[in-house]
Amino acid sequence: MHSRLVEHVQFLRPSAERSAWGSAWVRVAVCGVLVVLLATGCDHAPEGSGSSSFAPQASIGEPTEVERDSAISVLSSMQRSAFDSAFVALKNRSFTREVRTTQIDASGSIVARRTQRIRYDGNGSAGRIVSASDSGQAFQSGPFDALAPSPDPTALPANLASNALADNPAYLSSRTRAAFRYRLDDGAYRGTPVWIVTVQARESGQGPEQSIRYTQLTITRDARQLVAAQTIRAERALLFREDSRFDVRLQPVRGTWLPAETRFRARIDIPFRDPLEFRSASTYAFSLVGAAASLSTAIP
Repeated sequence: MHSRLVEHVQFLRPSAERSAWGSAWVRVAVCGVLVVLLATGCDHAPEGSGSSSFAPQASIGEPTEVERDSAISVLSSMQRSAFDSAFVALKNRSFTREVRTTQIDASGSIVARRTQRIRYDGNGSAGRIVSASDSGQAFQSGPFDALAPSPDPTALPANLASNALADNPAYLSSRTRAAFRYRLDDGAYRGTPVWIVTVQARESGQGPEQSIRYTQLTITRDARQLVAAQTIRAERALLFREDSRFDVRLQPVRGTWLPAETRFRARIDIPFRDPLEFRSASTYAFSLVGAAASLSTAIP
């Protein structure tokens, strides 16, 4: 029931800590909370449909049949080899990563914040922290401690490709396409002509049943490679609700698409406690000849 939570929060931990023990610990914590809730009744269970507060409030509009078919055609031809290999390629690259993690309370105020700049030398080994700043406040994650920043963030960044784009999302299946609206736009991304496909779950029919509420994919027009993805999900259960948003953007470095920026936002809501919201963002700068090229790009 709650595998999505475990899947999402693990990327805040370094790869070495994303072990069976860590995953099992989170599952035990979640199950423990649910056992207590079941014992005390369900009167305070979260309510709500499949909508997410992270998704754009305005609809992308009803596409014509031609517009819909054009968007689906581009999605069907999409290649994701560059997207899936971008994080794997980091082990052979020298780069600097800046990681910023923030916890927000129910009123929108910052509870805790941490920023770390980490340098990797390209030999596959752990990085080293070259600078750090901290708000001085503890991250108050309670039973969901895996959401808080790791005490050792120097492992190579986890591969976030599957988090931003699942292998078989519902909007690509012919059985569930009717649950979504599709829009296709053309544009440019880092000097490369691209298609931008936007998909949004409908408010009726099978739409509210979809965990993916919104996605936007940036696809190169020549090779049809996916180079940027934003996915917003809403998971709803009897005693549990989770909203999450993943943004992954790549950028070309000497002919290879590598990570430029990743952003993650999650809000967890269970009965009898205030909602937990965490935000984490990483930007990457790769060493080129004689200088470091900054690859930071703002994501709204």
